[in-house]
Amino acid sequence: MKPPSESALPPARSGGRQILPLTALRGLAAWWVVFYHFDLYLFPYLPSWATYFASKGYLAVDLFFCLSGFVIFFNYGHLKSTHAQDVFKFYVKRWAKIYPLHLFTIGLYCLLLSVLLLSHETIPAERFSLGGFLANIFLVQDWGTAAPALNWNIPAWSISAEFAAYLLFPLIVVAVRKAGGRLFAGLVSIFCLVCLLNVFYAHQNFHLGRAINTLGVLRCVVQFGVGALLARLYLEKRFDNLLAGFTFVALAAVLFAAGLWRWESVLIPLAWTALVFGLACGNRHWPILNQPILVWLGEISYATYMIHYFVRDLFKLALVHAGQVTPLSYVLLALLAVLGASVPLYFWLERPAQKYLTRKVTLKAVAPAPHGQVA
Repeated sequence: MKPPSESALPPARSGGRQILPLTALRGLAAWWVVFYHFDLYLFPYLPSWATYFASKGYLAVDLFFCLSGFVIFFNYGHLKSTHAQDVFKFYVKRWAKIYPLHLFTIGLYCLLLSVLLLSHETIPAERFSLGGFLANIFLVQDWGTAAPALNWNIPAWSISAEFAAYLLFPLIVVAVRKAGGRLFAGLVSIFCLVCLLNVFYAHQNFHLGRAINTLGVLRCVVQFGVGALLARLYLEKRFDNLLAGFTFVALAAVLFAAGLWRWESVLIPLAWTALVFGLACGNRHWPILNQPILVWLGEISYATYMIHYFVRDLFKLALVHAGQVTPLSYVLLALLAVLGASVPLYFWLERPAQKYLTRKVTLKAVAPAPHGQVA
């Protein structure tokens, strides 16, 4: 049986091409990462269960990967993989989304390092190496380069991994179309991808937070592919109802609870798979996740994710003293600073730059050639 043609793909739904509970979920995941990176300063003020939960915040990155695969296929699943102009437009849109803010945060770190050098402060050479700088500029720091992935703006390693997934997206589209919207084929494909992930993570004791420099791209591409498969199934409208959504979310809760205990790389990706699909199925029936404030946090979540570690570094330099418990008021001030910085970065940098670059580059690329020249 032939795979469905591009024209046979169901159209994207939800008018604004946005599933609000998934947007809100992205915001919550971003703040889980923020708490994870501030965990040492929060631990003295949290109960044991909350400290354990905060210490697992690196798992939110896997949720990002699955969400990205779902949302990007949901919006770009009609991409004609053999049409160079369509592929080019897709790449430009993704580049315009991630690069301006990424380069801005690198610029902030350059400014900070200049101040530290003038102040004769010690600078960690491994984290701020020239090789790491160049790898970050080209977003390849997580591609198994000589420089460690965790350098300069630490969270950007996952953006590097996603950048690889974006480059592979035309191939992912072809593969997902071959699986089609059939439930059995989709589930088998997801199962195979998770098995592939664990072939490598078995050597890491099934711990997703390890071997970021060597396994980060695999970790991303596999879960990105799972998200794309989920979007393909969702577009078939097989489970578009609250009961199905609740069932998948309940399954996600069970898998997540078990995954926090052991077998992370096996159970957590499956938990995020069930959660993303369940929330998409329930869509407008999740009143909490449809709240404007949570959706707004999701919209600015990339800015939050990209700036929070820089705020943490400033906080550590200015307000943290070795051997002393940092006052809770200082920690809360730093968290408010993360939120406060996210808003202007989203409205004044991320969104305007994305619109400008997308329009500028795509219009230039499709502009007719001057008379007498070959386009």
